[in-house]
Amino acid sequence: MSLTDALEGVLEAALRDADAVSDDVLLSRNLSGVADSIITRHTVMPVRLRRVLFDAPRPTRMAVAGDPGREEHRVVRGTAVEFLVYAEGMATMVMAAEGDEELEHAGVAVDPENDRLVVRYAAEHPLAQAANRHAEDGLRLIEERVVEINKLVAAFNERLDASVHVELEECKQLAQEREKFAAGLKLPESRERWWGRP
Repeated sequence: MSLTDALEGVLEAALRDADAVSDDVLLSRNLSGVADSIITRHTVMPVRLRRVLFDAPRPTRMAVAGDPGREEHRVVRGTAVEFLVYAEGMATMVMAAEGDEELEHAGVAVDPENDRLVVRYAAEHPLAQAANRHAEDGLRLIEERVVEINKLVAAFNERLDASVHVELEECKQLAQEREKFAAGLKLPESRERWWGRP
């Protein structure tokens, strides 16, 4: 699922919340306050990168391709290091990263529990230059994605604000119509006198 699809789902949920507001609330309260409450619950936070650290290198086991003519993989000892990119707005990053093959191919993983992205480098015979280059490439890719994500998020939040206000106005008009309709209703009078008798 793309970020655009995920944002459409958030908008649909916000509009369902607007549709669920009772007629009493629509007719008695200021719609701006009701709209602000709904918008606050559904606003998508932009992603903000905070800092980059790296974890201590540690031993790992990794699969490597076999020799030419022997394509089976073999497991070898290696060394891994993780470059940790701390960020805010990780729920948004999770939505955006789902199905992003380029991030996956670059070895970038989203770790929402710790509010960070992880760029992992592992090699049988590690080289600091190669690890630094890999981390640099991963960070550049993350920065590019964050710019794209934040543009989509800003446009979505503007659209969310306008859409919720329009939806509540339409709901209020329907509530006013129902109120007028209810005021015009009256119970029919019975011509028979046996109503309510056993």
